[in-house]
Amino acid sequence: MQKQAQKMAPIALMFLIGVTLPFVTKFTSSTENNPIVTVTESQAPQARKKALNFDKNLLGKASWYGVPFHGRRTANGEIYNMHTLTAAHKSLPFDSIVKVTNKINKESIIVRINDRGPYIKGRDIDLSYAAAKQLNMLGDGVVPVELEIITSQAKFVYRTPPSLKKL
Repeated sequence: MQKQAQKMAPIALMFLIGVTLPFVTKFTSSTENNPIVTVTESQAPQARKKALNFDKNLLGKASWYGVPFHGRRTANGEIYNMHTLTAAHKSLPFDSIVKVTNKINKESIIVRINDRGPYIKGRDIDLSYAAAKQLNMLGDGVVPVELEIITSQAKFVYRTPPSLKKL
């Protein structure tokens, strides 16, 4: 108990005298291939938008997956249900909400990212069977799409820089 009080005393003292601690923000992602963005707290909103491409819509190719994967676990641990409006993306954080627009017929659908993929070069998002059906792309298999990130569950972790941990 005494050790814990000794660790907390400097922090409590800083807040009592009104000293604000500078924090560092880190964008963390579920995949190893994503960069970690480190910025100051005041830069966080702009860095988050840039890291997740909120400032622009993305153009790419969509494919879909169904029966062979139905009932199997997705990358986030859920059971894949091909009849729900979900999708797989290589780097967007799980539970991100994305509007997908078929560039051929202008149909749109909103999906939730719950899996990783696609694993075929040149494809940017794998849609569930239900999402692909609503976009009228089942027969085509792969179509050009526009992705608009509506919300993201990306976590920005505020950490005390190592230089301040010794105080």
